[in-house]
Amino acid sequence: MEKSYKMNTKTVKLGYSNGCFKIFWQATMDEKEWVGIYKDNSADDSDYFKDHWQWAYKGSSYQTSLALCAGYQARYLVYDNIWKKYCSIARTDPFPAINVRVTGKIDFTLGYQGEYFIIDGKTESPRYRDWIGIFKADETDTRKYLFYQWADQTRPPYKTSIKVDAGFDARYYRFDEETRTNNLLAKTISFPDIVVSSETNIPGTRDISSGEFEELRSHFPALKKGDVRVTGEKSITYNGFAWALGFNDRWISPPEDLDEFTNQFCSYGYFVKNVA
Repeated sequence: MEKSYKMNTKTVKLGYSNGCFKIFWQATMDEKEWVGIYKDNSADDSDYFKDHWQWAYKGSSYQTSLALCAGYQARYLVYDNIWKKYCSIARTDPFPAINVRVTGKIDFTLGYQGEYFIIDGKTESPRYRDWIGIFKADETDTRKYLFYQWADQTRPPYKTSIKVDAGFDARYYRFDEETRTNNLLAKTISFPDIVVSSETNIPGTRDISSGEFEELRSHFPALKKGDVRVTGEKSITYNGFAWALGFNDRWISPPEDLDEFTNQFCSYGYFVKNVA
């Protein structure tokens, strides 16, 4: 029998619903693992939004009440028994500023400010009774707008009371006095369902080359290429124990006792697999 260590997949994603962030994750349900939201990638792991986090074992998604903001990110954290603190092992990309745009003589965007949609842009000499509105993307009845603003009376930006969600668009209409109808002059695309995600790796890591993998597999026959990432290049100061856990910014001395050594790996989501 041969023992090998395999990393359980831990991923975290950041999306939104009803104007607020929503976190999604996939992982083992260890009671000491959790997900949270951070202001940006430079924030320390302890500097999360205190009212917007969740234990991983409680499910696979969590709806927060934190309003959308470009640059925020979600992280997946586990407890480090050596450093006695929580450390992130997966991070999303920053959440983007989203603006769907129409350009030309009528130039406007549908974006967000906090929880709510905002319309910004400009028009060249809007006419009397020109108006702009927000609709559900599949709506064909011009009377069923969710928000409207007369374009000839005020200038953008227009702050709305419509909470941000996918599947809405903004439209610009011109009223025809002869036919008494609203003619559509411009329309944005449907507001997208954005989800930023992360694989289980620390920034700065890379895929293992075929040569490196073959060398490792000569020592660990049960190893699979998809389970290995390179967290740093060869060095005489290489701290293999720390880097095997995904950390290349700290030194971790491996426990001398084999059981403690095994438990340390297991605390980061590895498990012992018996191979015949």
